[in-house]
Amino acid sequence: SKEMNDLINFLAGEKIPSPVAYLAKITELTGCLLLVLGIFTRFITLPLMINMAGVIYTMNNGNIFDGELPFLYILLLNKTFGSLSSFILCKFIT
Repeated sequence: SKEMNDLINFLAGEKIPSPVAYLAKITELTGCLLLVLGIFTRFITLPLMINMAGVIYTMNNGNIFDGELPFLYILLLNKTFGSLSSFILCKFIT
């Protein structure tokens, strides 16, 4: 499809191999379906988180704190991983 070709071309410009684009799309599609159906949610959450972290990193040229809604991402990180992420984040920012 045109959207997939656009994604492959974009990622090729970022020096990311095309199999990663297919893996990302498959993860998004299956993740969406599994989350909507409410099955295997624990198994698909980590691949979706990795996928979205890659999207944030790529779209913001490697600077995740200058992009979209950085405070929301920090809150989600804290909610997901608890106090360990807050400690790491404080060490990273200061």
